Amino acid sequence: MSGSNVVGVLARVFVDDLDGAVDFYTSLTGVAAQRFSFQDVELAWVGNFLLLAGDASVYGDRTATVLVHSLAPVIRDLASYDGAIIEGPTAGPNGRRLIARHPDGSVFEYIEEAGHPAPFIPGTPDDFTSVRRTSHSATQHHPTGH
Repeated sequence: MSGSNVVGVLARVFVDDLDGAVDFYTSLTGVAAQRFSFQDVELAWVGNFLLLAGDASVYGDRTATVLVHSLAPVIRDLASYDGAIIEGPTAGPNGRRLIARHPDGSVFEYIEEAGHPAPFIPGTPDDFTSVRRTSHSATQHHPTGH
């Protein structure tokens, strides 16, 4: 693949009133909202904004959501530059996703475009078992999440 793997970046906006926020951001961007739920959070994707309502405190450490063509280069670079996968890759409402801590300590969510899923092939850069996995409490997790 030539060019950047990054498709876009979504600014995360934590809101109390999702309906009111959707109205504002829809008017601001001119883009219709895509609403969905993930775990205990109600979300709306409006242009380059990701609105989160409900108990979203667990997501407060995320700098932004990065949309990518493929998670494989992200996983490769995390391994090469001493980054860490905190969670995933797992299926999400908008495509495969993972949460990563960059070498500088910042935390990002990555979402692979649903239209361009890369196949999982053990032993390739997409084999996330070779990347150091951490959590907020610095405990190690088994790749299956257990």
